[in-house]
Parts: sequence; structure tokens; C-alpha cells
Amino acid sequence: KEGERERKRERESCSFFPSFFLSFFFLSLLSLSFLLVIDLKDFGLCVFSFFSLSSSFEFCLVTSLIFLSFFLSFILSHFSFCFVSLMKM
Repeated sequence: KEGERERKRERESCSFFPSFFLSFFFLSLLSLSFLLVIDLKDFGLCVFSFFSLSSSFEFCLVTSLIFLSFFLSFILSHFSFCFVSLMKM
């Protein structure tokens, strides 16, 4: 019985993932847009600096890459946790 209860808890944590993923996704989008807006150079948004290779281009690229890597590592770690817990069942 105790093992069944534990498995049920693991299954619930995996089914809880989509809503958590969505909230995290929106939060990441917000922070990314915040990063883009924060880097104002001559009142030009960071997005436009991608086209005109200015000094802020590198900054934007680096921050975006760092952010994306964190996001991807989070998703992968959660998926691997769910996969392992489902394989144990």
C-alpha cells in the first residue's frame, strides 16, 4: 500500500508538469522581453540591434543564450525525472 501511494504521488507530480511548464514558459517570456527592453541604446530596442550589429548585439546574444540554456536544462531535468519515475512503475 505504501508503495502504491508513493507511485501515485510520482504520477501526480508528472501530471502537474504541464501547468507548471506553462507558468514557467510565460515567466521566461516576460523576463526575456524585459531583457530586450532593458537594453536601450539610442532608444533602439535590443531586437533592432540584431539587424544593425551594434555593441549591444553581443550582450543580447549572450543573455538570450544563457537564458535558453537554463530553460532547456530545466525542462530536460524534469522530463528525465518523470521518465525515471514512470519506468520504475
